[in-house]
Amino acid sequence: MDTQKKILNSLIDKFEKSKTFNGKNKVNQSFSIQPERLFLKYSDESEYEAFLSINQEIRYLENEGFVSVNRKKNDYVSLITLNIASISAVY
Repeated sequence: MDTQKKILNSLIDKFEKSKTFNGKNKVNQSFSIQPERLFLKYSDESEYEAFLSINQEIRYLENEGFVSVNRKKNDYVSLITLNIASISAVY
C-alpha cells in the first residue's frame, strides 16, 4: 500500500504544480514518473523480489485506471503516467 501511495503522491505533486491544475493550461499535459526515481531497488537486478512487488502495486494502479504504464521487455516499467480522467478517484 505504501508503494501505491508513494507513486500517486508523486504524480499528484507534479499535477498540482502544473498549469493544468491552475486552469491556465493551453495544451494537454501529462504527468509521469520513472519507477526507479521513487524506488532505487527497482532497477537493481539483485533485488528481484522488490522488482516483483513494485510491479504488482503498479499493475493494481493500472487496473484501477489511475495510471497508464509503458513497459519494456521482461515486464520492466519504464514510465508511469497519471490518468487525468481519474483524478478525482485518485484523490
